[in-house]
Amino acid sequence: MSGISECQALAREYSVVAIKALDALVRHSDDDKVVIMAAKEILDRAWGKATESREVSGPGGSPVGVTVHQVAFGPPGPEPVVVVASAKELYDL
Repeated sequence: MSGISECQALAREYSVVAIKALDALVRHSDDDKVVIMAAKEILDRAWGKATESREVSGPGGSPVGVTVHQVAFGPPGPEPVVVVASAKELYDL
């Protein structure tokens, strides 16, 4: 077993103790910042970190136009590539 995996295995033995410590902080701390931090840590481990998503569209919900310019070192290349697509199409790329 490598040193890293040994360290991970040892740390994982403390998982239940660590969660119980966070639980105690949520239930008994008088410091709101500590309660929020501990609650966030518990939720992140239970459900994964929260993600933020935003839908982007042009005026009136029209597709968003995007211009992609070639970035390269050396002599100039061909004209820039112009891509016009909806936000969903860009996300699905």
